[in-house]
Amino acid sequence: MFTCVNCGSQVQELFKKYSPTVLKLMHCDKCHTLADKYIEYDPVIVMIDLVLLNEQAYRHILYNSPFKSHWRLAIVLILFEAYSGWAQQKIIDPSNVSHDLFDGEGNFYFMCFQAVVGTAVMFTFIYFLTWLRWILHPQTKPKNYRNIILWKALVLSNCGKFLMIPSLIWGEIGTEMHSFFIIAYTFLSQLKTYAVVCNTTKLGAGLNIFFGLVLKFYVTNTISKIR
Repeated sequence: MFTCVNCGSQVQELFKKYSPTVLKLMHCDKCHTLADKYIEYDPVIVMIDLVLLNEQAYRHILYNSPFKSHWRLAIVLILFEAYSGWAQQKIIDPSNVSHDLFDGEGNFYFMCFQAVVGTAVMFTFIYFLTWLRWILHPQTKPKNYRNIILWKALVLSNCGKFLMIPSLIWGEIGTEMHSFFIIAYTFLSQLKTYAVVCNTTKLGAGLNIFFGLVLKFYVTNTISKIR
């Protein structure tokens, strides 16, 4: 079963193929629109819509495309988050940075450990809240919900962290305005994807994501203080 990118209902097929060059896109029986218009779109257009936080693009990637590289993307995001924190630490407090190569490398590995634990705690907490919701309100659980889909959604929604690249290149990392923009954009992306996967209101999705981020912030700060 596939998913209509407009209303989120399940459809049996997205298109019919009459020849190698002729496709007929199918319509959704519920909303009577094209089930997935992105079938004929260039991947660049899909990426642009993802950047613009388009819910239809999220449904296309999560339900109707073979998004198999989510594990690699998760590893890259964790490494990138760790490197950003390590670089930011050197810029904010250069007096606390050792000139020993191995000591600096150890700080980076510690940042990686901190990012892995914080992300794992956040994802686990969001999974728990979602599981608790299905227990209390099983009638609200979408038919096309899968735990792996929620995992993919959470990974995909963290791609806003790549906005740190310009800061790393031009040396403006750590500015309050830029950091606030990245946090706000990532939060909106997580809110959108969670609402798409769990078919919940923006308020409910926002509360789950917010509490998950607060818990991640608390855990990472506790780890840094222990060190």
